[in-house]
Parts: sequence; C-alpha cells; structure tokens
Amino acid sequence: MAGDWIKWCKGLTEKPEVFRMAKALGLSRNEVAARLMKLWEWADDNAPPQSKRKEKDAFIPGIDCTAIDDICCTKSVSRSLVDCGWIEVRSDGIVFKNFYKHNSQVAKARALEARKKRRQRAEDCPDTNGTNAGPEERREDIEKKKSTSSSLSARINLDRDRREWVGILEADWQAWSAAYPAVDVRGEAKRALEWCLSNPAKGRKSNYRKFLTGWFQRSQDRGGSAPAGGLFGGAPAMGPSRVAAPPGKYDNVGVEA
Repeated sequence: MAGDWIKWCKGLTEKPEVFRMAKALGLSRNEVAARLMKLWEWADDNAPPQSKRKEKDAFIPGIDCTAIDDICCTKSVSRSLVDCGWIEVRSDGIVFKNFYKHNSQVAKARALEARKKRRQRAEDCPDTNGTNAGPEERREDIEKKKSTSSSLSARINLDRDRREWVGILEADWQAWSAAYPAVDVRGEAKRALEWCLSNPAKGRKSNYRKFLTGWFQRSQDRGGSAPAGGLFGGAPAMGPSRVAAPPGKYDNVGVEA
C-alpha cells in the first residue's frame, strides 16, 4: 500500500502486550514480534489508502480470525491480538487499530524525512575520529565544552579584602603574554584590579577572565605597556609615538654638504 517497507516499533519485544501474548501462546517474545511484523506487512499490502488525514484505524474487509491465524502461522494469535486491543473483529472484516499512525503514506514520508535530517546533522558535525557523531553525542560534547568553559571562567576571581586576584595560574600568565606580546600583563592586571576596587558598581564581573582579556586587548590596541626590550628581551613594543619614518624622507637631515 504505502511503499515496500514498514516501520519497526522500537522496543516492540519489551511491550507489555507482547509479554502477555508470549505467555498465552507459549512463544518467546522474539517469536511473537516476528509474527506481528509478518501480519503488519500483510496488512500494509492489503489495507485501503488512508481516506482522511486524521484516520488512524485501517479496516480490511472479507477476513476473519481464521485468516489472521493463518497469516501468522499460529493458532489463537487473533484472540491474543483482540485481548491486547490491537485488532477489532467485525462481521465483515478486521480493524487494525492505529495502523495508519505508523504505516500511512504520510507517516512513512515523515519517518523518511526525520531520518534524512538526522543524517544531515550527523554529516555537519563529524567527531574527532573522522566518523559522524549522533545527536546525543553532539549534545554531550556541547555540554562538556560549556562545563569546561564555565569552570575556567569561575576559577578566576577578585579577593577585595586582600586586594589581589585569585585563581590565576602561571599557565594563564604565559598564555596571556603570548597572546598580547606588547602588554605587561601582570602590571595591567594590577591596574585592572585597582579599577575594579575604585568602581564597585561596575567592577563586579560575572566573568573576570573575559574582563581581563578584554583589558589586555585594549592595552595591546593602544600600543601596549611592555617595557623597552619586551618582556622576554625582544624588540620593544611600538606604540603610536614610535611609528617609523618613511624611507628617504629625512635622509639628508643633519648631513654637512
């Protein structure tokens, strides 16, 4: 009726109805599930098209419980299906309850579209091993990154009573010195601390790491504050007052004829 496949319901063998059917028929739950899939496959080929968008039940005329048992190759399976509420026996045929919910053209198209979107999301977000991570893996990675970022930010704080930064590691100073080579990061950090203490309303920050890196960046943009020779003996930082003159413009200044 609606394509050459039918939907396998996740957790089918764990459903209470399957437990009851297995006990009543003397079969394993896997055997019951296999018979159900065979029956629903037959119904998919023989049920009429869904007549209304909200129609859930499929009615197949001209069959009875004997036909259901024959299709499933199991005596009394039709009785168990009635007891579970999965079929309804009428004088002129059998009603498959909620059949179109999973096996109508619309339901199959929706399932295919959902599968397509999951594949696209996985292709857009490969993991570090080169394979494609699933939605749950990506959510875990995102939450892990958020947690790591939050812990780094929360580690740095300002002790107002002792008038000092707490939580700054030597690795932080080295990383900042490399990122802002024209800046005396320790000196600027002290100036930032004094600014926070002098401006209690504006000086309380939820993320002091972000505050400090912003302070260093502004200092770097203004030409820096590192001492002559650089923090590590390199070339002195060049600020606006140290802009080199264009070559040739003052070549003859101070030269006797």
